[in-house]
Parts: sequence; structure tokens; C-alpha cells
Amino acid sequence: MAGFKDQNFNDRRSTSADAKKALLEKFRAKPAADDPEVQARLAERQKISVLQANFRNSGQVTRVANDLLKIKHARFGSVDRESNFLVRAVAQEPGSVTFLPDDPRVKRHLDDQIRGSTEYAVLVLRDEDKAAARKAFGTPLIFSVHEAKGLEYPNIILHNFISGARQTFREITEGVTPADLDRDELNYARARDKTDKSLEIYKFYVNALYVAVTRAVNRVTLIESDTGHPLLALLGVGMGDEAEQLRASRASRDDWEREARKLELQ
Repeated sequence: MAGFKDQNFNDRRSTSADAKKALLEKFRAKPAADDPEVQARLAERQKISVLQANFRNSGQVTRVANDLLKIKHARFGSVDRESNFLVRAVAQEPGSVTFLPDDPRVKRHLDDQIRGSTEYAVLVLRDEDKAAARKAFGTPLIFSVHEAKGLEYPNIILHNFISGARQTFREITEGVTPADLDRDELNYARARDKTDKSLEIYKFYVNALYVAVTRAVNRVTLIESDTGHPLLALLGVGMGDEAEQLRASRASRDDWEREARKLELQ
């Protein structure tokens, strides 16, 4: 009887060992996460779940936002999956993205038109940049890009957003050509050098500009001291009309109170 039990035990142990061996071999035969076929299937599944129709931003705002993702992809590969999908503008409004020189006369002309409106907000890259923006603009709607997440306005003014970090943005554009932006979709590919920690720094700046641009429903105006910066040319952002008369409606007291309540809930 004891021998029968021992034989039964040995059989079970042998069967268990065989099962473990088969499982291990199956695991070893499984394609790794970086296998091209695995990445392609994963990207396709994600593509299905990502909303690629943009109902909020105008055509030009969406175009520039997409071009920023293309620059990021061309320069660094797929730094992250969430920025690997381009969107299509559905809004009928073409909108605009232009730049103006950082000139006191130009900023005074802008300020005279927007300071009493809730339709315009001024964004800067960092909290410490708000002081300079407040000297130029009287609107209380001045935010760092971090504060602006989740907000949206019909029109956005970016104050020295690129010029304030000109060297970093210049490095981001290195080696990127207009041909890199001439595509309708991005293929997922791992970052070119995962050991390069500078990618995280570059990612912050590109993402910050992306967030800032997409806060605008209709129009973005960049006020830049470095009007010859290569990023402006690469993005196809041209000079705006310095003397343009904006159609900025003057907000009522009720408008400002609604805006204050909105920001309190932010």
C-alpha cells in the first residue's frame, strides 16, 4: 500500500514537472513586449479607443497641435503612447495661430482691446513668468501653463513662451524637417535612447506648448522676442497683423462673476 502511494506521488510530481516545463517553454516562445508585431497590435487596439475627432479646437489650432506631436515623434521617437495619436478638426471655424513681436507698442495695442474681455487669456510657461506678463497686460486672466490645464478660452495669448526657453526649443527642433511633418499618422516606436534622461526635459517643454496651444478654441497669438526662432517656421506660424482690430467684446459684471466661479471650481 505504501509503495502504491509512493508511486502515485511520483507520478503526480512527474506530471507537475512536465506541466511547469511546458509552461516555461510557452512563456519563452511568447513574443517580447518590444516585438514589432506585439507593438503593432497594441497600437492598433489603442487607436480604436482614442477619440481622434476634435470637436473643440479650430482647424489651425488643431494643425499646430498635431505638428508639435510630429516634431516630438520625429526628434525622440514615441516618448509616450498618449502623444502618438493625431486628431482631426471637426469644427468649421478655421481659426488662426500667428506671432507678433515682443514690442511695447504691439502689446499696448493688444492690451487696450482684451483687458476688459473674458474671451482672452494670457499664458506663460512658468509661474515666475507671470510678473512680466502682468506688466504688459491688465487682464486678470493670466496663468502659467500648469494652472491652465483643464481651462479653455476662445482666444489665447502666449507671452514669450518659446523665447523664454529659446535654447531648449531650438534643441528640440534639431534635425527635424518639414518633411517629417508631412504625415497623417504616427507609428509607435520606442524612444531612440531610453538612457537619455534629457528626453524627460524635452518632453516637458513640448507637452507644455501643446497644452498651451490647445487651451484656445479659436485663436492663438504668440508674443515672441525671438521672432526668428526655428520652431515658429517649422510649425508654419507666420507674422500676424500688428494693427489688427480684434472683435473682443467687453465683459459685463455678470460675465466676470461667472468666470470667477468657474475658476473657483477648477
